[in-house]
Amino acid sequence: MLRSRPLILVVFALAIVLVALVVVGESRAGPPDAVYSEATLYISYLSPSGQGRVTIERIVRASQPWNFVRETSKATFADSVYYETTYGLASPAQAQAYGASRGGRAVPFPPLNLWCVQLSNGSIIFVGEHHDMYNADYILHEAADAEAAAANVGCNLR
Repeated sequence: MLRSRPLILVVFALAIVLVALVVVGESRAGPPDAVYSEATLYISYLSPSGQGRVTIERIVRASQPWNFVRETSKATFADSVYYETTYGLASPAQAQAYGASRGGRAVPFPPLNLWCVQLSNGSIIFVGEHHDMYNADYILHEAADAEAAAANVGCNLR
């Protein structure tokens, strides 16, 4: 019994170091690829011909995503199989032809995680990671007052 005590302490210390590395790595990680993907599809939606191309200037993770409520979102964009959005983003032609995406559930609020995306044209959009009991998806949002919404969710874009 006495010999196993140092082994337990070593295993415990290694576990603490491993957890610390995961936490630090997670906090330094950039936004998920889905955030870039949704923002890029939205940019294509804005200018399908590519003329006057808008670009992504900055992406900031919101420190208070729970403040992004249904009333904050003016319109939703995604090709979600789970959630119904205002517009689909498969292609601009399809989005204009079909309107809302075909998901059958309302987008659950607030998002679990949220990123503020500042575009080169000065506008701010939001990409939220939305979850319900069975599904999860990334949904892009426009807000009526994007600057106020960004401040409210804790995105420092300056």
